[in-house]
This record gives sequence, C-alpha cells and structure tokens, in this order.
Amino acid sequence: MLVITGSLPRRCSDPNGKHMLLRAFKNKADYCRVHGFDIFYSTVLLDAELSGFWSKLPLLRTLMLVHPETELLWWVDSDVIFIDMLFEPPWDKYAGHNLVFPGSEEKV
Repeated sequence: MLVITGSLPRRCSDPNGKHMLLRAFKNKADYCRVHGFDIFYSTVLLDAELSGFWSKLPLLRTLMLVHPETELLWWVDSDVIFIDMLFEPPWDKYAGHNLVFPGSEEKV
C-alpha cells in the first residue's frame, strides 16, 4: 500500500496554510505508521497542461511505473485528517477492482 498526498508547488495564500499542511501530513504519516503503509508526498507538477486537481493523474501514473510492486495506490488529499487512527477502508469490498472512486453507487 502506498498512500499518496501532496500540495501545489506554490506558497499558500493563508498565513497558517504551511503550518496546517504540515500538521495534516504528520497526521497521515502517523496513520500510515499505525497500519504499516508507505507514504509519498509530492509538490512536483509533472505536466504543465494538467495542473490543479488534474496534477494527480501524471503523478499516479509515474508512481505506478516506478513502483510496479505496489499492489494499491491510495490518494489522500492534503487537507484530509484521519480522526480514527484505527479506521480501515473495506478492502474486501474493492477486491477485483482496478479503480475505486468515492461516492454514491447510483451516481458512479
């Protein structure tokens, strides 16, 4: 399992933004340590045409190519905080799927 997160390679406009991103990353690193997951943090923009939210796609593709041994990549947005450090997604539910998006089953 490789947990991936990141932020844009520019300074946050909020004066507390850098501090909050650091605290949120520490929270994710602690969660990964509890569960034995690896974590990857990126501030690199790999494709100038795919910026903002779309910058995740070239990063995920690159990580798939660089780490073919990794069975599962889990993107976690930079502003996510794990409240329940023992939470585990229902991995069995996703068996046999190559891509999982959150949301309503009726709308996906």
